[in-house]
Amino acid sequence: MRTPAFGWRDYWRMLTSGRPWLPWRYFREAHAFDLRRGTDTHARVMKADFGAEPAGFAEGTFYMASWTSEIDWAFRETRALLGTDFDTFTFVDVGCGKGKAVLRWTELCARASSAQRIAGFDYHEPLVAVARRNHAKLFGAPGLITTAGAETFDFAPLGGRVLCYLYNPFGPGLMRRFLGRLSGLDAVVIYNNPAEDATLRELGFVACRTKDGGCPNAHTIIYANRRGSAN
Repeated sequence: MRTPAFGWRDYWRMLTSGRPWLPWRYFREAHAFDLRRGTDTHARVMKADFGAEPAGFAEGTFYMASWTSEIDWAFRETRALLGTDFDTFTFVDVGCGKGKAVLRWTELCARASSAQRIAGFDYHEPLVAVARRNHAKLFGAPGLITTAGAETFDFAPLGGRVLCYLYNPFGPGLMRRFLGRLSGLDAVVIYNNPAEDATLRELGFVACRTKDGGCPNAHTIIYANRRGSAN
């Protein structure tokens, strides 16, 4: 896997993209996270840079990290939604890439004295290797981060309650098949950049919380398959 160097040219590209606010927002929401922790999550990896193609490559998307504020918002809202049941759900970052959501969720759980179990998986082994290194750097161990696909990850050891975090990891066909795997579970889905919103609603997932900040990275919806909608 090749990770292109990230530098001032990237910020210039953002500045001249017609969105003059983007360089500062990217720095605050993505780059600063790594600078403060010495981790490697912010630089995107396009599919052309993956190298060897993993199984399911055609249906997957490129790697880009969620913005820190979106993860923070999702944490607050799911805790409010689930209440005392929060710790009974296992957090699973679906298509975790370099592990940003796992890292931030672990930090937030520690601050909240939450004992929630946290895991992540991605179909591309080199990305998983980076995620495990990042986790070891921050927490002293590689964490429950594994190489698996959306149709092969084993949910059975996690119990019947899962809190799945997705940052637009795959297209409609695989999304439909993945959601089918959650049908027998008490599932809450946090979907950042919810490109397949219609698919979730069609399959009976109810939107419980919505945040739309005016761009894909700042748009997150929290769905549930066994809970009533909430404002």
